[in-house]
Amino acid sequence: MPVFETRHARVGIYICADKRCPEISRLLNLRGASILFQPTNYYCRDKCITQPEVRRTYEGKFAAQRSRSMENALPLVVANAGRKEYTNNSCILAPTSQGPQRFLARATRKEQLLVADVEIQRNRSFSATFVRRVGWLFEELAVEAHKVRRSIV
Repeated sequence: MPVFETRHARVGIYICADKRCPEISRLLNLRGASILFQPTNYYCRDKCITQPEVRRTYEGKFAAQRSRSMENALPLVVANAGRKEYTNNSCILAPTSQGPQRFLARATRKEQLLVADVEIQRNRSFSATFVRRVGWLFEELAVEAHKVRRSIV
């Protein structure tokens, strides 16, 4: 789970269904990511599926994405493939996007470029709180937690 240094931010990337595993985004956070990216390829396979079923399917995905952003206090950029058979579901989430406004930007067309102002700031105290609480749960997380703990003390 590498984190990539760019001129704007340290970027942590997890792919598609990795959003279901909160430990991956947590590990990226502990390794110093200041923004999360999730390239994905969501679409509904069954053309007979009803619009409410499609909405429920995507709402579940958005709930998981929003959770990863909020629980790590990091913005999340989701880049979904723009396919001709469905609406693009790319979005940009802020970690504080609680309440009815969930997205800084959200795709509404099959192919669309999203742009949003995203505040990039590394919240080390948030990571330290996590380390004190549950850093022991997973071996890789424990290793990173030890590094974070040493850098804070």
